[in-house]
Amino acid sequence: MTSQNRIYQQNVWNRYEGPTWLVAILIYGGFGTTVVFSEVLGLAVALPILTLLIAWQSSLTHECVHGHPTKNVWLNSVIGGPPLSPHVPYARYMDIHLHHHSVDHLTKPGLDPESFYFTPSEWQRLSPFMRRLHTFNMTLLGRMIVGPLMDAMTSISADFWAILNGDKRIAAIWLGQAGLVTALFVLLGLYGITWWQYILFCVYPASGLMRVRSFLEHRPGPTQSKRTAIVESGWFWSLLFLNNNLHVVHHDRPRIPWYQIPAYYRANKAAIAKKNGGYVMPSYGAVFRNYFFKPLDVPVHLPIVASGTTSPAITVLHESVSLPHTATEPQI
Repeated sequence: MTSQNRIYQQNVWNRYEGPTWLVAILIYGGFGTTVVFSEVLGLAVALPILTLLIAWQSSLTHECVHGHPTKNVWLNSVIGGPPLSPHVPYARYMDIHLHHHSVDHLTKPGLDPESFYFTPSEWQRLSPFMRRLHTFNMTLLGRMIVGPLMDAMTSISADFWAILNGDKRIAAIWLGQAGLVTALFVLLGLYGITWWQYILFCVYPASGLMRVRSFLEHRPGPTQSKRTAIVESGWFWSLLFLNNNLHVVHHDRPRIPWYQIPAYYRANKAAIAKKNGGYVMPSYGAVFRNYFFKPLDVPVHLPIVASGTTSPAITVLHESVSLPHTATEPQI
């Protein structure tokens, strides 16, 4: 095969988003195969495999929300929408995530729907227990253990109140989700996997695993460009997250397919690091070492002045929380 033919084939493969289609086939094919042969494999083997596939599907869903692998919104929803994570309807994730991309002040409570921060007044109204819980959620361990439950309770309760207030669209989304999840649970049951085993030993750990990626991908900062991180990683995390760990690239160029992100990052690495204020971690090993037990930040969104430091007016609030504010640069 000539080099010209190889280039042509590669272009065709990428033009029709072959890598994304391949990931979808591997996820759903692997999920179905693992379920069907779960009794042969044993649950001790089958459930961890399902956990990884559910986490991987979360990354695929993210790609679909951003217009991949087709230009057809409905077809993308079919590809990314199977409810392997029952608590996250595709349409609601799409609403929230695209809103996240549209805000002009990432991490600010009340504006960014994916923020983990509180306003100072909200923080002061929390009970001591809830303050400790949200502070624990600012450690990587906490984000992986309690983060999935806290996020699910927040999003589901918000949708519940919206439905009670007459939002028929959200009600229809959840009604459809309930039907699909019921069918999934019935299918799993036919092969010896109960619904509670699936939720407790597959969905929850997968949700915790995905929070390794989202843990520090955004921070408060003096400008929008300094609020998004880069985490360089090896093949495992990069493939699991479909390169969304190079998060600055994703926010700057959200229509770039996942398999083209690394090349773009390598070509613009110095400029990207300068633009985001050096908010770069060399590996997920560094993330674990620095923040597995140590809070990344206080859970309070505090004013950031032009120099990148917090306003002196909030010194007392810092002391009451008893944590450093790392809104300038994380320790590596």
